[in-house]
This record gives sequence, structure tokens and C-alpha cells, in this order.
Amino acid sequence: MMETVQTPFPNGCQGAVSLTFDDGSRSQLEVAIPLLNDRGLRATFYLNPRDSAAGKHDWPERMAPWKEVAAQGHELGNHTISHLCSRAFGASLEQRGLESMTLESIEADILEAERRLQEMTGPGIRSFAYPCYQAFVGQGLTRQSYVPVVAKHFAAGRSLGEVPNHPLTCDLHYLWSFPVERKSGAELVGLAERGAAQGRWVVL
Repeated sequence: MMETVQTPFPNGCQGAVSLTFDDGSRSQLEVAIPLLNDRGLRATFYLNPRDSAAGKHDWPERMAPWKEVAAQGHELGNHTISHLCSRAFGASLEQRGLESMTLESIEADILEAERRLQEMTGPGIRSFAYPCYQAFVGQGLTRQSYVPVVAKHFAAGRSLGEVPNHPLTCDLHYLWSFPVERKSGAELVGLAERGAAQGRWVVL
């Protein structure tokens, strides 16, 4: 006989799955959102509301299609303006990266993204996704987590983790998630079933 997993989820639910998408690609607008809408599902889309080139103020035009996405009930999440990751992805010390940022500079970047998102959708509760799943600034002795910055401004923050989240023990501002852009449909179903079997919250 299969043991019943006790969970804190309401209405007899065994677990939960959150669908998240990064960077606001055209395929999300043209493929993912219509498929979600057809099935009555809603997701979070983490956007970088930035201009396309230096000195060109075109972010309102670039972000215009996302206003309708928000109106349809999807969340537009904050993914910073500049999408900075570790400069270790590159091969030059001149490359701008999280190592050269401070808590003050990353907060300014995040808040400008938030100002622009609120200009699009109005104020409201929003979540955040760490670019490249990395939640630090500085390096060596100056390295610091910017999770407290995210906790100050957002309801939740998504990073990378080992297992599905348990609602009673997870850090809402450093939620564990699974990158799934190269996984098959069967693998995604498997992750959802794993979360239900464990009474946990899967973030994809």
C-alpha cells in the first residue's frame, strides 16, 4: 500500500508546479503563451526591459507586446535591466560582470527594471529571477550575496537548486528551480510527478 504524503498544499493538492520563462524571447510570445492560454495555464515571464542599443530609447516599443500578456493574467517578473552574470563566462578582465558590481549598483539596476515594469503594468506584487541563477556581487573578500536586496523588494526570487522546494522550509527569495530548456516533455512530466510524490513545489 502506497504511503500518503502529507503536504501543506490546499484543497487536497499533492504538490505544485510553476512554469517560468526568461529573457522575453519572440518564441514565448508566438508559441508558449498561446499554448498556455489554450490550456488555461498561467506562467511567469522574467523580462529585461532594456533598450536595444546604447543611447536608443526603445524599450517601451520592444516591451509593448508584453502588456497584453500581463492583461491575460501572466506574471511579468523582474530579471534586471542589464542581465549581468559572472565575467567567468568570458575571457577578459575588461568584461563587465557581477564581480565588478556592488550591492548598491545591482539594486539600482533592479529598481530601474522595476520602474519600467511598473510603467507597463502598474504597481503590484512581483517576483525576481537571478540572471544565470547567480546571486552574488564582488569577488574574493568582497563577494556578497544580493539575496537580501531581492528580499527587500520582491515576494520571491528564483535561482538554481538541488530538489523541489518544500513550502515550509524553502527560502522564498532564493527558490530552487530546474533549468529545463534542453529536457524532453517526458522529463518535464517526471519532474512534476517527483514533486507530487514528495509533496513539494517544482519550479521549471
